[in-house]
Amino acid sequence: YADEVQNINDLQVRTGRWLSAHTAPDARVATNDIGAIAFFSRRFILDTEGLVSPDAIWDKRMWRIDRFLIRSRPDVVVIFPDWYPYLAQRPIGLTEVGRIAARKVIAGGEALVIYRPPWSRPRRLRVDQTGR
Repeated sequence: YADEVQNINDLQVRTGRWLSAHTAPDARVATNDIGAIAFFSRRFILDTEGLVSPDAIWDKRMWRIDRFLIRSRPDVVVIFPDWYPYLAQRPIGLTEVGRIAARKVIAGGEALVIYRPPWSRPRRLRVDQTGR
């Protein structure tokens, strides 16, 4: 249990805090892991799995989450890349700006990757070349 809690802290909590420090308060974040990320970032969340954003469900089922992202236009996309391998086949211009990694225990992957989409509104995401 302690390893599972540590895994959530190492990935989701750190990612939420990273978003809080590197995004504007009105930034819109699309992510597939909404719990701790939403709580610690205190940002508007678009859920690529459809739990709190039901308009994502059809696109997810059709393996076209790219359509949901284009339609909803988040300022930041944070996902476990292995959950959406087809995004690499349909490039929509996501640029990696950060990566939070940890040994996988209970989380959905070993790294949550933070992307800037091409339509991100100015000054909604603040990172230097190293993702800090």
